Amino acid sequence: MKTILVRRFGPPEVLEMTEVADPAPGRGQLVVTVKAAGVNPVETYTRAGRYAVLPELPYTPGSQPGRELVAQQGAHHEVIETSAYGKIVLIP
Repeated sequence: MKTILVRRFGPPEVLEMTEVADPAPGRGQLVVTVKAAGVNPVETYTRAGRYAVLPELPYTPGSQPGRELVAQQGAHHEVIETSAYGKIVLIP
């Protein structure tokens, strides 16, 4: 899948579109597809390395994504059947 990675803090040019492996859900987890992500002013400060709390590098910006449920796994590694697949979900 494609993602935007920040490998070092700096100007907008540090944003790098790259291919990464598709994630698989672990125990009690789900996988969502991000359809769009809002980037707010705090994230521009973070990308520049000028925010009080900085993430570990590399990181993917966009803390307000619209997500679509594509896979999930129960607490005991069973596949959960649900009508939510393909629907937009909110995950705080």
